Amino acid sequence: MDLENLCGDVRTMLTARGVLRETDAKLYFAEMAMAIDALHQQGYNIYRDLKPENFLIDRTGHLKLTDFGLSKRQLAESRIEAMKAKLKDVKNSMEQPYLF
Repeated sequence: MDLENLCGDVRTMLTARGVLRETDAKLYFAEMAMAIDALHQQGYNIYRDLKPENFLIDRTGHLKLTDFGLSKRQLAESRIEAMKAKLKDVKNSMEQPYLF
């Protein structure tokens, strides 16, 4: 992300401008929804820090979601099942008697 092309965050903008025009509010809410959807598509299903300060505004007026420190990536169900199978194999091999 090119920090030089950022103008601030949504919280600062709302504090300075007060109420948004309906068209601006619709644009920002749509961009927020698209940012969250993009996170979900990347496997980050738990963000946990969704707030106006974490949506930065670039020079063209578009939003960028930042601060992923508290986000969690959720594994696909197929990957979880594969891990369970591997762990079961390890457990079974450890239960085999050793012949000395």
